[in-house]
Amino acid sequence: MKTAESFPINITFLENRICELDLKQWWVAENIGVDRKTLARWLSGKVKNIKRDNLLALAHTLECEIDDLILKSDTLVVSSRAEQSEAAKRIVEDKLLEILTPSGDWPLLESIVKSTMEPGLSKHLLGKLYNYLSICSWRQDRLEKAFDYAMQALEIGEKINSPVVVYAARSNLGIIHHYRAELEKARGHYLECIDHDKYFESPKIKGSSLSNLAMLYCDLGEYKLSIETQKKSIEVFETLGLPLNLSIAHCAMGLTLEQLGSWEQALAEFVLSGELATSCGYKRGVAAGLLYRCTSLYHLDLKVEALDYLGQGIAEYQKLNIEEALNYSFGMKIYGLEGNSEKFDELFVRARPLADDYPLERAGLFKIARIEYRKRGQNQKARDYALKEMEIYKEAGAVKRQRELEIWLSKY
Repeated sequence: MKTAESFPINITFLENRICELDLKQWWVAENIGVDRKTLARWLSGKVKNIKRDNLLALAHTLECEIDDLILKSDTLVVSSRAEQSEAAKRIVEDKLLEILTPSGDWPLLESIVKSTMEPGLSKHLLGKLYNYLSICSWRQDRLEKAFDYAMQALEIGEKINSPVVVYAARSNLGIIHHYRAELEKARGHYLECIDHDKYFESPKIKGSSLSNLAMLYCDLGEYKLSIETQKKSIEVFETLGLPLNLSIAHCAMGLTLEQLGSWEQALAEFVLSGELATSCGYKRGVAAGLLYRCTSLYHLDLKVEALDYLGQGIAEYQKLNIEEALNYSFGMKIYGLEGNSEKFDELFVRARPLADDYPLERAGLFKIARIEYRKRGQNQKARDYALKEMEIYKEAGAVKRQRELEIWLSKY
């Protein structure tokens, strides 16, 4: 054993051993002959070294080896609670979410946030971190976990009367309900956020809520309202100078314009979206800007370019290790227009399981399928997919979408 007068404390072992033996801190302090504040300082990391006599008494009280209580190497750094708390504050204050969003490295952000969470954090800070974890989870397609985190944040925010935490949680809940095709719940959360934007730490969240609401209106079949609302979100992001958010908003605008058959306008939106994504290093946005434009290009009789961008877009998504039903849907559209039934069917098979947790993406796949099978003369198969699509929109409360399908079914 070292002969130095004092030794570095293994805080992790000390804390775990006290918990393991179910001992009270005051009792431990009393038994080793120190003030309870001294023990608290050891546990918090404020005091990093322990004297030899206290070390011996502590080992006897905790019924462990002396070496267990000594940090084995000066190079082995174990964060204290105070350091964890400071790190958590830095995550929020330095806006780590915004820093890591362009790279899409959500597992990294999630692990960093989790490493700072400890019982001593303020409730306000803890609520913010739960909201961060919710974002990380729905970004990684873990909707149940995202919902749980958002509800924990909401509960904390309501308990401590923190509108900042509450409306950030509502923003997350709106997105999660939207993904689940619970559109009325989603709309309620989005509107609450927009109406209470004064509580947001950044006006960017109002812009995001407007953009999400616009996409919801598109899902409802309210295309003009979707475009009007998306324009409002773009105004917010332009004022703030946020190219990443502008990239997302213009991409969403392009998808809505495609629903109206406005191919030239949609193409312009996708091109602009890609340029904005490139300017801020938003990798996912770069991939989307390439892939999403292919349908508009094809309808504008730029077929060679459409196939080229389809290949480029798919390649970029593969580099990011992102596989989504929506991405395959663009290939399905192009190969359907090309008359390549084999390739269409292959992508349809690959896309369907990826949409299992996303009803609106399933509805989008079924729409492409009914159009394709109708073109092949397989009317019953086309009708079957139309009915599946209509059932999703019925459960989602998308009345206009249902009506569109009723009209289509009456024709075929």
